[in-house]
Amino acid sequence: MRVRRYTYPHYWKKIARALRAIRGMKCEQCGAPNGVYIQRLIADKYVWAVFDGVNEAGCSDKWTDPTFNKVSIHHIGIDKPDGAPGSSLDKGDCRPKNLIALCARCHLIADKEVSGKHARETKYQIKRARIRQLGQIEMFSE
Repeated sequence: MRVRRYTYPHYWKKIARALRAIRGMKCEQCGAPNGVYIQRLIADKYVWAVFDGVNEAGCSDKWTDPTFNKVSIHHIGIDKPDGAPGSSLDKGDCRPKNLIALCARCHLIADKEVSGKHARETKYQIKRARIRQLGQIEMFSE
């Protein structure tokens, strides 16, 4: 999913850096460390091994190719203290208990539903733009 920087507070980088340090510079879901090359077991997305160049895991077809692991911060979307419903899309809600440190793979899994929705919307918008560009008559008005 494309990151819209303008939706985050101006101090977001400081928050993310501090939270990664507090959470041990590793993914809170699978435990993969930040800033190293890792390989993952194909059969189990949460099993990983640090790739050191001579890792026997690199010779097996049971493991993925080595990738650089970067831990980022994910908004969970828990309810607010006043009882209002939370949203993972509310990037201004930077309460520590609403944020979790995730590696790229776990972040993608956490955002799967939202990413799918955005992909469908984008596909629909592109289709509508092509129809207008070709000068075709739209069958249904919005």
